[in-house]
Amino acid sequence: MEQAPMFRPDLEQLRAANGETRSPDRLLAHYIVERDLAERLRQSQPQERSRLYGEVYGELFARLPDHPQHKMDPARRRLNTATQVAFLRSIVRPHDVFLELGCGDAAVTCGVAAFVAEAIGVDVTAALIDAKQAPANFRFLHTNGTELDLPADAADIVYSNQLMEHLHPMDAMQQLREIHRVLKPGGRYICTTPNRITGPHDISVYFGDVPNGFHLREYDHASLSALFREAGFRTASAHITLKGWRMVLPVRPVIWVERLVSRLPRGAKQRLTQIGPVRNLAGVTLIGIK
Repeated sequence: MEQAPMFRPDLEQLRAANGETRSPDRLLAHYIVERDLAERLRQSQPQERSRLYGEVYGELFARLPDHPQHKMDPARRRLNTATQVAFLRSIVRPHDVFLELGCGDAAVTCGVAAFVAEAIGVDVTAALIDAKQAPANFRFLHTNGTELDLPADAADIVYSNQLMEHLHPMDAMQQLREIHRVLKPGGRYICTTPNRITGPHDISVYFGDVPNGFHLREYDHASLSALFREAGFRTASAHITLKGWRMVLPVRPVIWVERLVSRLPRGAKQRLTQIGPVRNLAGVTLIGIK
């Protein structure tokens, strides 16, 4: 008989830090379901995954009525959307074609539409999108998870937020190559994803040091910038926010800081990344230029 997963000794501190109100029993139930479904994705063949991505997420939400996705505070959701739109507004230009991967309800894509010529939301389903509320320059594009039904050199800006970590590593590279293909020369891909150095950032955080839930792979600046180069991007820069100021930095010094932080004990890493510029290491925002 398989032994039940063991919680981390610092479970209560982690629950408090993450604002987690579910009981340990419900966290364990979530972990077991998500771990087993994620394993199906990890072991799947490429031709299966276009169907399987939707299936496993649908099963997860159906089996876990108390999943946080069901209970996200509307005010928090609106603030998250507004923060992303404000960030992107500082980057896009009026004549740009903007494309968001994994757009979900397309709130961010539609928000950015006010500042660009065309805004395209890409996802495996349009079920969450209210087409009647979408602006005239918005359109939805269905994807099987990696392919983009667009000609080469079609977009000026491609954006994804909390998507890369959910892709099978083989699919991540395929998607990066598709993004590179559809970007115009000089176009930019802005990718935001949790940082593995301060992870795991999925339900696995309460049980160990390795993501084995739906974060199929978590990245740091070093590993993600290496993938960008392999996919054909000529440069990759780190986007850092410090006291409200946004900066784009060469990725190498950020990698050096990551290497120093990665050598610290877990508790020290978590405390350090709550203060000052090191806070940016809780996530990775990388800008690749074609």
